[in-house]
Amino acid sequence: SLTRPHRTVFMRAIEACDLHWQDPHLQHIITEDHYNNYCYHENLDGCLFDSRGWPLWHEHVPTACARVDALRSHGYPKEALRLAIAIINTLRRQQQKQLELFRGHKKELLHRGVTSVTNLEGWVGHPLDPIGTLFGTLMETGWGSDDGGTLDFSAGTCRKTENHVYMPLPFLEEGETFMSLAVETALIGLGQQRVMPDGLYAQEKVCRNEEQLLAKLQEVDLDEMLVKIFRKQATLLLEG
Repeated sequence: SLTRPHRTVFMRAIEACDLHWQDPHLQHIITEDHYNNYCYHENLDGCLFDSRGWPLWHEHVPTACARVDALRSHGYPKEALRLAIAIINTLRRQQQKQLELFRGHKKELLHRGVTSVTNLEGWVGHPLDPIGTLFGTLMETGWGSDDGGTLDFSAGTCRKTENHVYMPLPFLEEGETFMSLAVETALIGLGQQRVMPDGLYAQEKVCRNEEQLLAKLQEVDLDEMLVKIFRKQATLLLEG
């Protein structure tokens, strides 16, 4: 097809050769705790910030999450965390935009038998495991620090438990924690409308990935905040 070039097994590797880290917006996201734009207005320049002025990162989701994994793997946990939060805020914004689009064209879409946005490439079961990467990054409760202390990110803040260094981390709603953000990310991934891939191995991988995510969710102790997130995502799925 002229509109859709043939993709081979080497395409991801070829595309990876063109990746770089010099984008100014990306550099600001991963290096600054308080990178924001509170004078933000909806415009046509790519929407680098949401309506709260918080940074967004619009990149193919598996590729963006591969950056997070690379940062974690090479000893940059805080940078990985900053980028992960920007990606998740982008996913939530896209989810809301898709719902608004559906609401605006509901009668027309239902008449055609369309009830949701279907993605040809799902995030759950994807070779780069984007949802698992985001979930793991947020649920990680401690990283080693240079002086032997432990950095604890479990409560939406960064604390050095031995030396009592406290540093608030930005871009979380009031009452929100990294755990609640991780749970919402897993639910967004599981609720994504996606086409089952061709091939038994790929299908088994998707099912195995789903089971792993569900098992991790079942290990989380539900509190009022997490129940609200389950309700929110269930409502979005039903409305869509």
